[in-house]
Amino acid sequence: MNNQLFRFRMLIIILCAMGALSAVVYRLWDLQINDRAFLQNQGYKRAVHTVPVIPFRGMILDRHGQPLAISTPVKSIWVDPTAVDLSQKEWTDLAILLNRNVGLIKTKIKSKKDKRFLYVKRHLPPNLGNKISRLKLKGVFLQTEYKRFYPTGEVFAHVLGMTSVDHKGIQGLEQLFNEKLSGKPGRYKVLSDRMGQKVGSLEYEKLPENGENITLSLDSRIQYATYKALKEAVHFHQAKAGTAIVLDVNSGEILAMANQPSFNPNTKIDVVDSRFRNRAVTDTLEPGSVAKVVSMANILESGKFNPETHVDTGPGWMKISGKVVRDVRNYGVIDLNTIMQKSSNVGITKLVLSLPPESLLEAFRKMGFGQKTDSLFPGEMGGYLNEKVLNRPLSLATMAFGYGLTVTPLQIAQSYAILANHGKKYPISFLKHSRDIQSEQVISPSVAEAINKMLQLSTQKGGTGTRASIPGYVVAGKTGTVRKVSQQGYSDSQHVSVFAGFVPANNPKVAIVVVVDDPSNGKYYGGDVAAPVFSKIAFSTMRILNVPQENYNSKEYILVKK
Repeated sequence: MNNQLFRFRMLIIILCAMGALSAVVYRLWDLQINDRAFLQNQGYKRAVHTVPVIPFRGMILDRHGQPLAISTPVKSIWVDPTAVDLSQKEWTDLAILLNRNVGLIKTKIKSKKDKRFLYVKRHLPPNLGNKISRLKLKGVFLQTEYKRFYPTGEVFAHVLGMTSVDHKGIQGLEQLFNEKLSGKPGRYKVLSDRMGQKVGSLEYEKLPENGENITLSLDSRIQYATYKALKEAVHFHQAKAGTAIVLDVNSGEILAMANQPSFNPNTKIDVVDSRFRNRAVTDTLEPGSVAKVVSMANILESGKFNPETHVDTGPGWMKISGKVVRDVRNYGVIDLNTIMQKSSNVGITKLVLSLPPESLLEAFRKMGFGQKTDSLFPGEMGGYLNEKVLNRPLSLATMAFGYGLTVTPLQIAQSYAILANHGKKYPISFLKHSRDIQSEQVISPSVAEAINKMLQLSTQKGGTGTRASIPGYVVAGKTGTVRKVSQQGYSDSQHVSVFAGFVPANNPKVAIVVVVDDPSNGKYYGGDVAAPVFSKIAFSTMRILNVPQENYNSKEYILVKK
């Protein structure tokens, strides 16, 4: 009886064991066959992560191939919030290395607990990468990214602009050419162990496409000379700001563009203020007497006058609609050449008022005013032309000598380049041209030549721009001294000093514009403040471009040779 009971119990045990074994075998079979794809997918999700691959951002080069903006590899730290172990004591060490609060780091990670990718800090200093790796924190990874570096610092800052931490252009040419420079990001798969540590890279899910290099029209040597001369002048005259532009008159290419105050794009910038504006294209001003060249072009194009035509400017003032237009003094009866040389408001006004009002407006439009240039620079302004000149003689008169309209310094540079190049207008460009560019004839060559000669008189003895002259070259140019607008009207104490011109006058290569905003050390006339800056920039540019000197027998040339 006992043996039968024992055998029965053993049979039950064996049957139960076999049943359990069968269940295990069935479950294993079920997992391998029916749930295989599901299990593989779950394991894949736990062990494999997709990480973005940042493409190499293209370089920005000057016209001679000199690097102006380059990308350097740096490390960034990121975490997989689903894989981290926030109880590890090494988190405190990490916070110390990153100069962060450990509690804030953990709170940020907890808030993204359902995510698989979260940056902790971007663009680490070079020495931190290895130190962080040695902490062996679960779910913490290092990734190679790129940081933008500008070798010239603040010299090109306003033109180049800057990039964000994500390597995206947010200002200047970095923004304008962002698509070409950026390329296209890729993705690759990373294999990690159960501790969340990277153990290998599997494969690229998508290969990155690196960005293109951009070659600018700017010349680093001319840019530095322009930047240096402008900075010295703004500091010396205790001015609010300044702008200087050098333009190739035979192509429309910008060779230099500088502003003051400037900034260093290599330092971290939290607040963008007025220092970051490229004033050459974003800021407008009333141009004052430098705009008289447009009025003179209109006068000569009418065919009613020539440079030898005489005008009575006496007694040195005239009334229009109850307002007085006056000259510095009574010049009496003078010809058109002298009107430009002495910058006579009365003379230019009398001539313009004798012509149809719409002709002056059209002359300004032809010379590029009232519209954006072709530069495409982000934030560029087109300026303002007052349509009221068509039925208001006073508005017409003030526009004739540069008031009642607004322009950018770049527009002024373009207008003087047109005069320098026999009346031809080229598209303005920040890029070096790879082929010949078509120009547009906007004023007749004979008129441009006549104004050229007038502008030469302005920089010679008896003119207002004598301090713009340079040894060995003939300079053509015009001064401007503009009263700034205040709450009470035009200010008697705040001015904008301007000089615009081109050199060499007999075979022009470059047009240069200098604007100094609100000089406050006692001098404010364009001939005293802006003209000397023009002289420095022009002389340096002639030497850099190896332009032969013209007046070899002049006293200035002899002094240079000594």
